[in-house]
Amino acid sequence: MFFVLGEAGIGKSAISAAVVKMGTQSEWLLGAFFCKFSDRKQSSASNLIKSMAYQIAQKIPSLKDMILKTSDEMEVSLYFIAIVFD
Repeated sequence: MFFVLGEAGIGKSAISAAVVKMGTQSEWLLGAFFCKFSDRKQSSASNLIKSMAYQIAQKIPSLKDMILKTSDEMEVSLYFIAIVFD
């Protein structure tokens, strides 16, 4: 996991985009999620987890069934995560 935190305008998005590009080209990146404080969907912990689970399942098909099988339980957990972090 790669997490960049800093003040506005210091280049967080540019650095992150470069890392995503390198990871995609080298095929070591399993997924990416860009948070944006002013956009509720892009700053939601539950959306981050759902997005990463989907992207990882696309890259590692053997995990897809496990992710789908646990999705019902995951929804309950995501509800509590959203309460704590959102």
